Amino acid sequence: MTYAQTSVLGILLIGLVSCGAQANSLAPYAPPSALHPLSLGIGPDGSDCGGSGGVKVRPCPAKLTKKRPTVYVRVSGPNVVNSAIKTNSKNQSGCGDVCEVGQYSSDPLKYDVAAGSKCGTAALSFYGYNQSGGTVGIGKLKVINKDC
Repeated sequence: MTYAQTSVLGILLIGLVSCGAQANSLAPYAPPSALHPLSLGIGPDGSDCGGSGGVKVRPCPAKLTKKRPTVYVRVSGPNVVNSAIKTNSKNQSGCGDVCEVGQYSSDPLKYDVAAGSKCGTAALSFYGYNQSGGTVGIGKLKVINKDC
């Protein structure tokens, strides 16, 4: 191999290594659609008023009393334009007899949470969706019913 060929080969190798470093350094700035769902942190975080992907439900906790038997809550988060109540396989929200929850047809991010027939606490989860229908994350809401 001649000196010129060795120099060119060395320059190519340096170029490839530096390109690899640039690609890796840009990885955290990739759009959400390019990231693996686990890297978005969509799983639950274990708290009653937390969430994932920056999705929140406020006010939290939702405290229901005799003077205030209904609380209005809102789902929010980065690029969240739509939402849905997360339900189990029986299409139940998690309220049980503690509360009732309904979504406003005029505002896809607003819900009313009303006192159920029993006092206690309930944990609800809400999906936050972006403009293209992708899941941004899950917001969690603790409901405390003292209206009994």
